[in-house]
Amino acid sequence: MTVPQTKADEVERRSEPHQPSLDSDAQAVLAKLDEASPLSEQLQAFSKDLRLRDRELMALAGVSRATLARWRKEGDAERPPQLDDLRAIAIQLIRSGALGPRSVAGWLRSRNRGLSWQRPLDILREKEFSLVLSAAEAACGGRIPIEPPESAAEDEGTSFTTVPEPD
Repeated sequence: MTVPQTKADEVERRSEPHQPSLDSDAQAVLAKLDEASPLSEQLQAFSKDLRLRDRELMALAGVSRATLARWRKEGDAERPPQLDDLRAIAIQLIRSGALGPRSVAGWLRSRNRGLSWQRPLDILREKEFSLVLSAAEAACGGRIPIEPPESAAEDEGTSFTTVPEPD
């Protein structure tokens, strides 16, 4: 089994083989969220396109408003791991066609059954990327986790049930 090098690689490895056609807005957001894009461009995508609040980004990254403003200005600052996790989750949700860019923030703020009714943003703040990725995969594929894994390390053992498509 190949070990993913980055979280984006993990998302790519775990994503469904069928890629829906995306509208131009979704494609533009995905381009801004690309791993090679500067942090300032990614922050713009988080705020303007995904509609995440500065206070949410600051809490997730554990930084002050001044640091966030500096990152927006400098553009080439090192990307904090928590924002990289957020980027990977957003890419998964948009690329799969499960959510449009403007719906991602709502999903991240909403209580999630697969996360024991906790909010994905809160779980990301606790550095539990794999748990949120599993919930995002469930949102993308119509699968609901029967029970969340005990820890991120047990992520591979999560069982899912398929939800039937509405008639």
